[in-house]
Amino acid sequence: MKVFTASVSHLTGSMRFLAGAILLILLLASCQSIQKQEKPENFISKEKMEQILYDVAVVNAARGYNVQLLKRNNVSPDTYIFEKYNIDSLQYAQNTAYYATDIDDYKEMYIRVEKRINKLSDSLSIEFEKQKQVEDSLKKIKSIEVRKRDSIRKLNRDTLKSPKDKSKLFSTFKVKEVLRDSL
Repeated sequence: MKVFTASVSHLTGSMRFLAGAILLILLLASCQSIQKQEKPENFISKEKMEQILYDVAVVNAARGYNVQLLKRNNVSPDTYIFEKYNIDSLQYAQNTAYYATDIDDYKEMYIRVEKRINKLSDSLSIEFEKQKQVEDSLKKIKSIEVRKRDSIRKLNRDTLKSPKDKSKLFSTFKVKEVLRDSL
């Protein structure tokens, strides 16, 4: 910024005016009004276009999540969308350009698509939590079973040793019997 200020400061008043006028003309020329695109020959309805935008977003998310899985299953995301909606890339591009010329309407479409994606994300998060709870429960059950097996092994080892005190032998058999009944 200081370089620009230093280079402008040496200009005379009339040169500054001329530079400002040129800048203003360039600015005005670049701010042309956007002409509404003509309705494409192969027009896609607004509802179908929203569906396509939603699927494009989901497929792009999948592409970003695990590209290798898509490659391994020989899935081409773009081809999938085009085949699903029976459209081609030119039709998609023309309709996208058509809808994009009305910024407010296009924004509303994307807001609705975003709401659907958030709803999908929330439901997937709930399913993921449920699955995690099931996995945690299975790990806990497995851990309990392992501890029971270890206890039984220890008990079996202890019973194989002949105790000097006969009362310990009785208590070992009693514990074994209680464990057997609990299973």
